[in-house]
Amino acid sequence: TTGKPKGVMVEHKSVSNFCLMGETFGISSGSRVLQFASFSFDVSVGEIFPTLLSGATLYLGKKELFLSGDKFTEWLKDQAITTAFFPPSVLKVTPYEELPDLKTIITMGEACTSDIVKVWGKERTLINGYGPTEAAIGSTAGVCTPDMEKPSIGTPNSNERIYIVDDNLNLQPIGIPGELCIGGEGLARGYWNLPELTKEKFVRNPFIPGEKMYRTGDLARWLPDGSIDYVGRIDDQINIRGYRIEPSEIE
Repeated sequence: TTGKPKGVMVEHKSVSNFCLMGETFGISSGSRVLQFASFSFDVSVGEIFPTLLSGATLYLGKKELFLSGDKFTEWLKDQAITTAFFPPSVLKVTPYEELPDLKTIITMGEACTSDIVKVWGKERTLINGYGPTEAAIGSTAGVCTPDMEKPSIGTPNSNERIYIVDDNLNLQPIGIPGELCIGGEGLARGYWNLPELTKEKFVRNPFIPGEKMYRTGDLARWLPDGSIDYVGRIDDQINIRGYRIEPSEIE
């Protein structure tokens, strides 16, 4: 993050829980999965472990290749990559190619737009995921189709709980925006050596005694079909290429 860096204490069980998503992502022993994210970014954990625990093959490349445009898509075709995690901003600038072997694309890290789904969601499964590091990589996921007016962030992942609440932590009805909070097995222990910030963000879960939930600072609302629509930030924080920026810190 920007400003004062903070460490998140993610437990092994939370990563193990995320690995259950391997089947949702279509990863099996014959899959060829792209390792796109940097090792310093939490999404890399979501690429590595579901792949290796499924007996699939992980393909590594250099940053220069990933940003090379046509050369990158040619490489994807030559390696017959079947599954890839991409930030939406990368898909926006990557030249479109048929890539018949690429069966599944998972977008994470920033908001996915309908124009991206219209281009890259044709003839394959495009899954839009959402989740902060504080809840172990990903907390929700949903399949997006080219006919969608706006991609949703899907429904809660296995053993994850999503609450959308008002300022007093009361549950919001369908269609009414509120703060998205996360509970369940994906929750981290807190922030390393930052007890005050941990207390502020990891609060008592008013819906399940003895448990905690994480206040994301994100606005969202439930849709009638049970999926979640991401609305934006409660504060003025913005997201640029996966990095969260506080404009007030720059000022």
